[in-house]
Amino acid sequence: MKKALLMVFLFLFLSAVFAIEGHVFVDLNSNRILDPEDQTVQGCLISNGIEIVSSDSDGFYNISDSDGFVFLIKPDGYVCSEWYVRGVESHDFLLTPVVENGVFAVVNDIHYADDPDLFYESLGDREMVDNPDEYMTKLVSILETISPDFIVCNGDMGASIKDIDDETATRWATKVKDYLTVGDIPVYYSIGNHETNRRKADSYDIFHNVYGPKYYSFNSFGTHYIVLNTHNVLDGSFIYEIDSVQLEWLKRDIESVPLNTRIIVFSHEPIFNLAKTDNYYEMMQIFADDCSYHISGHRHTMIEYFDAPFVELTCGAVSGAWWEGPSPTGDEYGFTLF
Repeated sequence: MKKALLMVFLFLFLSAVFAIEGHVFVDLNSNRILDPEDQTVQGCLISNGIEIVSSDSDGFYNISDSDGFVFLIKPDGYVCSEWYVRGVESHDFLLTPVVENGVFAVVNDIHYADDPDLFYESLGDREMVDNPDEYMTKLVSILETISPDFIVCNGDMGASIKDIDDETATRWATKVKDYLTVGDIPVYYSIGNHETNRRKADSYDIFHNVYGPKYYSFNSFGTHYIVLNTHNVLDGSFIYEIDSVQLEWLKRDIESVPLNTRIIVFSHEPIFNLAKTDNYYEMMQIFADDCSYHISGHRHTMIEYFDAPFVELTCGAVSGAWWEGPSPTGDEYGFTLF
């Protein structure tokens, strides 16, 4: 009995120490401080990748940080420049109203490198023929002209971040982020297999440090979007699947979505590339019941594989065939606009 009581009190103590709190509000005077004239927002959802809580009538929230990221599930009609945090005790999510037009861009499989020799060092079966910087500059110019509501960078941002030293990997990841910082357009990143290093204690450390949480969701133009991590590392083994913690969060996230709301899921790998585990079958049932589209990359080609019970679509690669020319199916360097 004493042992059980000790465990309960220890849990409560840790929960009190490792909690994040703050407000969600529209910063009307742009001073980043909650003033009486600012508009607090009730009912905004905040998550730590396990729990999901809602801001109260004063815009206040409180949630455990679970030794990881805490993120805002962005509501329709707003942008939030700092929508995730890690390792802080308080954070206010500042919303800025925006007119959304229902257009978004998906860029994936960039495989960026700033040196042909380093590119070959990380991808030994590939050779950089064309200069990524030239095409990234073109990409940015087109995105500036289109000005989509948001951009999804759907995995494999660096040539092979897991197969190069950390300094080079961080430089490549950061360069991609710098390129895709296009005005105030929000950019959301998913983890690719080339960002997952099973040999590290944190298999996603470069991704975490540069891009943020490995799964999350947000809302835009009447649609709920979910970004998943389809890479699981168990006892040093790499499995193409979502892990059990993420699966439970996915169920809670979808439960929070109003009925008749369209749900679109992003992940780097297409459905048929995933391992046929118990988590896979549970996830597929969720997709079949609740989701309209699953949008992926990884295959460096543009194919709609099926359209029921949800649309399964892969998008062409910015890098074509890893900067050696068009992809094996003939797709040129490019991105996908929805």
